[in-house]
Amino acid sequence: MDTEVVKDTKQPIEIEVVFTGYWRDCDKDKMPEEAGIYVVYRSSYNERWNYISLKEIIYIGKAENVRERVANHEKLSLFKTKLKEGEELCYSFGEVEKDSLDIVENALIYAQKPEFNTELKDDYYFTCPGNEIKKNVATICRSLYKLYHLRCRQISISGIGISISLGKTKPSA
Repeated sequence: MDTEVVKDTKQPIEIEVVFTGYWRDCDKDKMPEEAGIYVVYRSSYNERWNYISLKEIIYIGKAENVRERVANHEKLSLFKTKLKEGEELCYSFGEVEKDSLDIVENALIYAQKPEFNTELKDDYYFTCPGNEIKKNVATICRSLYKLYHLRCRQISISGIGISISLGKTKPSA
């Protein structure tokens, strides 16, 4: 990854990521063909209620075409080794402009520290004006993880920190 530091300016930097749904591994070919961030989870599926129960974030990535990237991911077999009996892989997607992919990916990996991400777990390479985003991202996400166990739906990174809204865990059509 090319590292970049966003210089302090008078205008705050704000990036909003809205995770638009969840796709089971058998439906990953229906994911959007857009630039964005994808999250890979261990999950279980309740067919009767058409409900996904998210267990753990195991990988966070970025792509200019998320559907293609997820379909051809070189770590797919590695991801599957993490699954327990009755579990399957599940994916979420948040659309992100191509020029913001690095900063959003770095913030999420730094905050969540997924097992199969090998880089970006220990360092946040970007800065935002008037903000120690490194501390804010880690503190807020750790708290939300403990309270709500991986039900992130919307994440906003701005000059004053990061905000996360929680959503349902129903699969996308």
